[in-house]
Amino acid sequence: MLRPVLQRALLSLPAEQREVFVLREQAGVPFREIAEMVGVNENTVKSRMRYALEGLRKALAAAGVSEETAAEEPAPDVRLGRA
Repeated sequence: MLRPVLQRALLSLPAEQREVFVLREQAGVPFREIAEMVGVNENTVKSRMRYALEGLRKALAAAGVSEETAAEEPAPDVRLGRA
């Protein structure tokens, strides 16, 4: 289960970015397959992922979660930033 702060951060993302993030990071779908699923170019998928990660970092920082804090207690089954 996602922590409430992470869930709020995810919900703050535009739907297209959230979709790519969830498919890639939680379902483990390769970028190429995500591109086929959503009907866009693979580079568009990678761009959406980059913006999603940037948005999550900003939202989490605004909520008081630093990279150091997050590293101390990682959420189970959540991988952030795998490229």
